[in-house]
Amino acid sequence: MQNTIGKCFSLASAFLMVVVVSCEDRPPAREEVPEPRIAGVETRILQEQTWKETISAFGVFDAAKEIVITTDFSERVEKVHVEEGDRIQAGQLLIELDRRKQQLRLARYRTSLKEAKATLANAQTTLKREEALFAGRNISKSRLEQTQLAFKTARARYEEALAAVQLAERELADRKITSPASGQVVKRAAEAGETVSPGATLMVLQVVDAVRVITYVTEKDINHLRLGSEATVIAPAVPGRTYTARIESIGSKADPDTGTFAIKLAVSNNEGLLRPGMTARVSLQGLTYRNAILIPDDALVDRNRRRVAFKIVEGVAVQVEPVVALSTIDQVHVLSGLQAGDRLIVGGIENIADGTPVRMIDADSALDTAS
Repeated sequence: MQNTIGKCFSLASAFLMVVVVSCEDRPPAREEVPEPRIAGVETRILQEQTWKETISAFGVFDAAKEIVITTDFSERVEKVHVEEGDRIQAGQLLIELDRRKQQLRLARYRTSLKEAKATLANAQTTLKREEALFAGRNISKSRLEQTQLAFKTARARYEEALAAVQLAERELADRKITSPASGQVVKRAAEAGETVSPGATLMVLQVVDAVRVITYVTEKDINHLRLGSEATVIAPAVPGRTYTARIESIGSKADPDTGTFAIKLAVSNNEGLLRPGMTARVSLQGLTYRNAILIPDDALVDRNRRRVAFKIVEGVAVQVEPVVALSTIDQVHVLSGLQAGDRLIVGGIENIADGTPVRMIDADSALDTAS
């Protein structure tokens, strides 16, 4: 029995030794290192471009020109032909003043002119006759001189009478007040039967075939604008229409409350759809930049509170922090940090970090050239 137990113990010990030796001789397992993940990205090759800066702002339409109708004399109002809000044409009759005194005065002056004209004709006939007599030595020189003086006097009286008639005709015409331009009546201050004083406002007109937009820009943009530069204007009240405008005035002094500068734009309004007080969205044409580098706004992402972009260098994403100056709705003007020829990552950028291996899945040759 003891021999049997001993044999079993010896066999178990030998088995354990074999197991231990086998475990010691086995080579250690190799740790598997995962291959780096290659991200698929969309790219663009940057090129230098000519770019026209656009400055966006909000504004308000105003009348391009306001005309105040007045008189330089006192007279009774006979009739007013228009109402506030009426659209009027150049030359249209607005107001009639009392003309009776001017009509009588003109009739009297015309009679005087007729008499002065007859006197001048007689004096001229006499002068010609006596010049002939003097040439034949039939009258004295002193008599000829008297005739010449009489002719000059008659001519002066005729010219005086003619001037009086012309003045009376103008004064009579002034009693009918017409519009100097096409527009709209925004104020009617005169009423029939009342007497108006010299310099008093009778009516106010606004020219409507041209309007003005007043907008404001910051000190950052003011020096980028030039007189006469083009702009586009959109009026929310007139959907579907875009108007071309030109800068006619650039403020020289900032508003003390807002720190902004006033810009005035001239806008054609031939259809009369634009009215003072309407709001406007304005796109001002700023400076033209040549050899500019532009990148899509989407190519900039936030990393640790910094706006960065990624370019590809030898198949790896390299983080850059470009210095930018201006931007449009979808493009950013880069001053430094990127240059022509760089391949910029513009798509699939969300999970990209500095040093990430990348694979181009939709590469274009270059960014679209700005017009």
